[in-house]
Amino acid sequence: MAKWTTIAGYLPTRKSVYDSPDFGKNRFTTAFEQIINKYGHLRPVAAAYPKISVALQIALSSVVSGSATPAQAVENAWTSVTQ
Repeated sequence: MAKWTTIAGYLPTRKSVYDSPDFGKNRFTTAFEQIINKYGHLRPVAAAYPKISVALQIALSSVVSGSATPAQAVENAWTSVTQ
């Protein structure tokens, strides 16, 4: 991940990447690292996350394919998650 984020110019989201010798820091990554260290935390684990992820993927696909309006897609996603 350290090499890829350096090559692609991405900001790593894992604290350990910043300490890797393969990661090339710059002024932006240093500032982002400080923000992660101060405010970053893991989101709480919830059994519903995989179900929500699938519902949102289906919603997006249905809008892109034209089989549902954005409002319908959101309603369908909500229904599938709350059942």
